[in-house]
Amino acid sequence: MKTCLFLLFVATILIPSSPARSEETFPIVSANGFSCSNNDDLITCRGSFPGNPSPILEATGYKVVWIRGEYPTYRYTFFSDSGCLCRAEFKEGGDVKSQECTARFGETKTFKGGKSTFDWCKKK
Repeated sequence: MKTCLFLLFVATILIPSSPARSEETFPIVSANGFSCSNNDDLITCRGSFPGNPSPILEATGYKVVWIRGEYPTYRYTFFSDSGCLCRAEFKEGGDVKSQECTARFGETKTFKGGKSTFDWCKKK
């Protein structure tokens, strides 16, 4: 009997358990003229881009919302998971000339070309 209990104990240690499925959670940040709300995993953000107070834009998505506005020589993008607002300016051929991002607490940084702003926005 003790041998069976010992073997059962060893088996529970050695047999790998199936990992629980962990889903990534995203913070929801209202900033830079956008107000975001969370209903379970459904995110809704509403606001407008600087210099373009009308129309009010609204987007709803699952876990995270990125709102993008395209204009003749530039593009705005708002990220609900960081509250970051980025403005990209384009060259004549359509390549990104520069990007200026404003973090949720107002810190601004300019990126040359099409460099990724994602990491900077997440840290700020």
